[in-house]
Amino acid sequence: MSMDDFCRCTPSEFHEVYASWLEDSEGRERGMWERMRMECLCMLQPHSKTSLSAQDVLVFPWDDVKKRNNGVELSHDELMARYREAKRRVGL
Repeated sequence: MSMDDFCRCTPSEFHEVYASWLEDSEGRERGMWERMRMECLCMLQPHSKTSLSAQDVLVFPWDDVKKRNNGVELSHDELMARYREAKRRVGL
């Protein structure tokens, strides 16, 4: 945005421009993390006895937690119990 365009913007116009820029920036960042998650999945899958999903490898804030847990959000203790069980299954 040029300085002239900036000076002529109303606050609501500037907010819309900023919101659009932020959405684009977050989308690019999310895309890079999604690619990294898929790379990790491809590296780990040959060494796993079970089929892995991308969310099994890395969980991101934009992943829907309730959807992954059949509509139920897990407490910290339940989540840690699942983590310990997964460690036990792989021998850690």
